[in-house]
Amino acid sequence: MFPSPDFVRRLSGDLQRDLFAFLPELLLCATIVLMLLVRLFSAMNRAHLSQLALGMSVLALASAVWFWPDTWADEGPVPQSGGYLGFGGLVVFDKFGLFVRAFLLVFLCLSLWLPFRPASRTPRIRPITPRSWSVQPWA
Repeated sequence: MFPSPDFVRRLSGDLQRDLFAFLPELLLCATIVLMLLVRLFSAMNRAHLSQLALGMSVLALASAVWFWPDTWADEGPVPQSGGYLGFGGLVVFDKFGLFVRAFLLVFLCLSLWLPFRPASRTPRIRPITPRSWSVQPWA
């Protein structure tokens, strides 16, 4: 079964709209690729890249929140009611999917942000030290 020219033309025409609606996931994939490329250089081998991951995750979250249908005057990437099929019917873009996407991105941003808390607020655990006396059962 070969695709017809009309089917290919329709897919290529909708590709820009579908990629725009898939923007938060594309930003996360670009972040992963960028972090892997940065690790190739020995100067950045010991650098902590969580700031980059947090910044790009916040950007992906902002784009997901921006896609909410109430913020668009006309038809945006996600319709007001129902949903539309993207990438030839492989993905459905609707309000529930957008809510789940934003919820997961909020959880990702919080989990990346929590290690940035100041060290003074982190509880200190005292090391266990041996006591000056010991129990001697033979004495």
